[in-house]
Amino acid sequence: MTQTSSNPFTITVSPAPPAGGARWLYFKGNGHDAGRNGDWDRIAVQRYFYLAKDSAMAPWSSGMTLTWQIIPIRHAAYFSTFFFAASSGTDFYDLPGYVGCHPYPHSAFGQSDGENFTRHKWEIALDGNDYTSELVQYGRVHNQAMIYTQSGEVTFYTDINAGNPGPSFSAQAQHNTGYHANSALVFGNCPWWNAHQHERLSGFIRRIKVFASALSAADTLSEAMSDSLATGNAAALWWSKIDFATADDLQSDFGIAKTAAWIDGHRAEVVAGTDLAQHPAMAAPGTIQRVHQERG
Repeated sequence: MTQTSSNPFTITVSPAPPAGGARWLYFKGNGHDAGRNGDWDRIAVQRYFYLAKDSAMAPWSSGMTLTWQIIPIRHAAYFSTFFFAASSGTDFYDLPGYVGCHPYPHSAFGQSDGENFTRHKWEIALDGNDYTSELVQYGRVHNQAMIYTQSGEVTFYTDINAGNPGPSFSAQAQHNTGYHANSALVFGNCPWWNAHQHERLSGFIRRIKVFASALSAADTLSEAMSDSLATGNAAALWWSKIDFATADDLQSDFGIAKTAAWIDGHRAEVVAGTDLAQHPAMAAPGTIQRVHQERG
């Protein structure tokens, strides 16, 4: 099921995002220009951080809400912003029972205008299926959110603005009976990186909030627009990272004693908001440059 809608919610923004003072994590993506099987595929670059599920979080039974701020940068490949998927420790498996929200290549649907995996639509990846909506606009800030309800419905808000929820679309989970007992939330790469490496985050991310319940749409949109806790849902907040002082600054904000971890020695780059316009990835807005990639 794929559904596109526009919801008439009023968003309360408190406080406004800092002007230029935000710090982002920059993930370099693939950068190859030969489609999904180009010369940057299957290289030994993990570069993602993860949060293992614990007893304090029970998503998929009571629901789950994520909000985040992202600047997607075009690359010739699949994307991964985040996945919640089955794992054993830090080893992830491509099993039914996962969800993620990110860009998805138009070419993967056999579209002739897919430009060899360089053109993408926003996607809900859910239990082995891919549901897409509008085309991605690269090189600019998007405030985004996902709500997963107890009934198994996922709603992805792709472009939230002050006073306007922007586009959204929904998909219904086929696997509602429970997810793998050992699961984790991963940012920056696909959970099944050990099999292939072409599903990575290409772009900048910050203001991540993870709630262990399905918030109302109005509360979700308010949280997506605020660097602080904007609603009365502090008890449901499981992990949050607004700004990244360093790449290893992965302890949750707002006094929550949870810390994410990098899968290995690779790290994303911390970029100050004041430096975004001059960053090499933004030199040609929306197009990643091969010179800025790494092979290890």
